[in-house]
Amino acid sequence: MTEDKIILEEEILEICREAVRQVSAEDREFTMDTELSAKDGIDSLAFMNIIIALEIRFDVVLDERLAALKEAKNIRELIEQLKQIR
Repeated sequence: MTEDKIILEEEILEICREAVRQVSAEDREFTMDTELSAKDGIDSLAFMNIIIALEIRFDVVLDERLAALKEAKNIRELIEQLKQIR
């Protein structure tokens, strides 16, 4: 695994943690296999906060890719979808 890939993954995991903190007082630990679901702390509001944070961080507009991003089951799949945009 390259250093750039590790940095990207860590950065996106931190974006997810921060998005959940914005909508709840929880401080959850996320992994690449954390599901993008309310049971793992990522409800629809947290998911939209993640999308907005990703748009700002990577200077992209994800509107056209939102349907595909919503299909991601976990953070790993979300990252794979984002790689197709970059």
